[in-house]
Amino acid sequence: MGKMLTDYNSFKNNDKEMKEYAASMKYLYWILGIAVVFYYVIPYIFMLTFGHLPAGLYGFLVVDVFSFFVFTACFLFSRKHGFLWYVPVMTGLLYLPTVIIYNCVWQYAVFTIVYIVLGYFGCLAGYLFLRRRKNKRAPIGVNYAVKRSGRKK
Repeated sequence: MGKMLTDYNSFKNNDKEMKEYAASMKYLYWILGIAVVFYYVIPYIFMLTFGHLPAGLYGFLVVDVFSFFVFTACFLFSRKHGFLWYVPVMTGLLYLPTVIIYNCVWQYAVFTIVYIVLGYFGCLAGYLFLRRRKNKRAPIGVNYAVKRSGRKK
């Protein structure tokens, strides 16, 4: 699995792991920065444009745009750096203050759980792609069946 966010003691003798950890944290900060733009800046721009945040537009953002972002961000992170349990939790919990700031309709707070679950699915899918790329397994499908039929028994 992954290391904890503040677990620097295990890196004393391994410089390669420290560099990989630093690269993954830099990538995580980029993802969380983009999440701030998605969760806070885009609804604020719509509020400035329309004077208020239309319910239909906010519903579209919550159901379609934010959920696609969470899945894609977690997929891309785990495809490059492996499965870390706290990435979906952070991207999901970062949404929660949006409910308080933009509208006090607490039914939208349920989407925090939805985003965490979508993030875990994205991390799992990205991790499977990472594992497949690192193992360099044979392709699945017709090519795999053709290559297998040529082997000697």
